[in-house]
Amino acid sequence: MTYAETEPVQTILPDAPDTFCTYLARQLIAKEGYTRYAVAEGAPLAENCDILLSHSDGYTLRLLCLIDREAHPERSFRLTPDAVDDVGKACLPHTGRIYFNKMPVAIMVMEVGPEAPDARQRLASYRAASIFSKVQPSGWIVDPGTKTVWNNAGLFGRWAPPAGFIRKLFTSPYEPVVIPQARPVAHIDPSFPYLTTAIIALLCVIFAGEVLFGIGPWTGFLEPSIATLLAFGGIYRPLVMQGEWFRLLSGPLLHADLMHLALNCVALFIAGRLLEGLVGRAWLAACFVIGAISGALFSLAFNPETLISVGASGAVMGLFATLLILAFRFPKGPDRTALLLNSVYVLVASLAPVSTSGGKIDVAAHMGGAVGGLIMGGIIFAVWRRDDLRPRFSGIAAAIGLIGLAAAAYAFTPLPQNYRSGMMIASLIPDDQAPKNGAEWRAQSKDLIAKFPRDPRPRYFHAIALFEAKQVAAAEQELRTGLADVDIWRKLINPEFAQHMQVALAVTVAAGGRQAEGREAAAPVCGWAKGSTRAWLDEHKLCEK
Repeated sequence: MTYAETEPVQTILPDAPDTFCTYLARQLIAKEGYTRYAVAEGAPLAENCDILLSHSDGYTLRLLCLIDREAHPERSFRLTPDAVDDVGKACLPHTGRIYFNKMPVAIMVMEVGPEAPDARQRLASYRAASIFSKVQPSGWIVDPGTKTVWNNAGLFGRWAPPAGFIRKLFTSPYEPVVIPQARPVAHIDPSFPYLTTAIIALLCVIFAGEVLFGIGPWTGFLEPSIATLLAFGGIYRPLVMQGEWFRLLSGPLLHADLMHLALNCVALFIAGRLLEGLVGRAWLAACFVIGAISGALFSLAFNPETLISVGASGAVMGLFATLLILAFRFPKGPDRTALLLNSVYVLVASLAPVSTSGGKIDVAAHMGGAVGGLIMGGIIFAVWRRDDLRPRFSGIAAAIGLIGLAAAAYAFTPLPQNYRSGMMIASLIPDDQAPKNGAEWRAQSKDLIAKFPRDPRPRYFHAIALFEAKQVAAAEQELRTGLADVDIWRKLINPEFAQHMQVALAVTVAAGGRQAEGREAAAPVCGWAKGSTRAWLDEHKLCEK
């Protein structure tokens, strides 16, 4: 087999001999991101091999020492293991840190050509003291004649890079290494992230509204009450299932406390700035909307029914998941590695249910947002042509963003009504202070009316007591006062309670001598009343036609 190259390829390794070693080197340079470059500290390696290649992803450094035994059958690598280790230590300043851990230098000593009799024993000595060593040397033998690859990496050596790449070269037809023409690559525009900043500003304004117009006292420092979150549109399954779907859009724009807001804004600025600079504002808007909705849907589906979910973290996780996919638009190197590592770190950490001042992190929303972000990343990757600086169909993406904005604006239109309901919630008797049975309600009704004048329940039981005491006018007044806000509290208390109050009002009015008015009051509940309740109406002839 011949490995002769065309003229343009010789510029990769000029004047190199026609051997598998040089063919391998050129393929690694063209396809795997290696370069014929060595840091100054690697000079001792260069002096003891025919070709020295390096590969850096911005964090780790890999040095590949190739000894061409086809061109020089008598040659072998003679630098001692201790000397190789010293070279690796000298190269450590060129590696980065991941979460404060210094990344290692890998040095691969590779003899390419007919295997020397002592090669395996000699190259086996180039190994790290442990998997935690900052210098990771290894010995390799690549024999193109027998098409075998050996290394001293043990059980997992078969899969150690670039073993698989070399085996593929053995079995693949020879292909000239063509230096590709320069093409546009993914680029993050460093200009100011206007849309990201606008979203952050919007979240801050909404949170300011929660604080300034909150219902009841804060439950912590700048921590709006549960009633406030409900009134402003937090995701609460019973209300969503009753038709308040708009909460799926308003909930992601609310926050439980100042720390919750701050963490989400910091993460949003990091991810949003990168994504806005990479794919543009239109696609950023679409990704934010889809991430927010998918996070809200997961929260609705998987969280306990009693949980009120708020926060933009689902949308933020969606942005990081999109970046994870789009990292592969970058060539192998520091940019791709940085995006992959940072995205994976944030996404993995977000799935751990750790505590915050606002309670447990909504892992379901994070997971849903990440799923939506992965889908959006896949779509953008698919429509992003290789030669384009930005992905196509930005108009469609902008439409998604605008629809999301309009829907979110609509989601806050019920706020006045919800605010009234929230005020009612705050005025109801807390569950831990509510009587346990009818007798306790009657006994405590006067005191409860004084403490919670807008709660209709003590008024109902007090009206019954007044009715039995023949104080019909006073009973009627209590019932009418209790029913004044029925449209607000109907959803907050057992819906049938309003029917019982209406029955009591109809009977009380009739007992006061106003039969026709009593029948009018009873009309809405005649079809509902059963058993003793219907018997009470029939006793006063209120449902007769």
